[in-house]
Amino acid sequence: MPDRCSHKSNELYQTCDRCAIPLKGHILHDAKTHSIIKKWKSQDCFVRHVNGHTLDNRKDNLRVVSLKDAIDNISTWTVDWCIDLSGDELKLVQSDAWRKGLIFSTN
Repeated sequence: MPDRCSHKSNELYQTCDRCAIPLKGHILHDAKTHSIIKKWKSQDCFVRHVNGHTLDNRKDNLRVVSLKDAIDNISTWTVDWCIDLSGDELKLVQSDAWRKGLIFSTN
């Protein structure tokens, strides 16, 4: 299995040949990205802790949110999107350049 996927260079929005996940521009889809996407796909939902305290699990402090909303508000919301991610994967997700390469399905 190659470390990086090959892409069709003539498409505006490229698709990873290995997993069919759309990619944007020059962002390359590496093994870490595959691992993150796989973990996120296995998570049924994403939960936002409104007050930012992850140990406060009262119903009025919890909101189910989409992954897109969680990523769009990464610097201001506390969301469980980081569950099961390694330290290196967390650093990648927190990178503005990496997040700009994500395309979310409207389905």
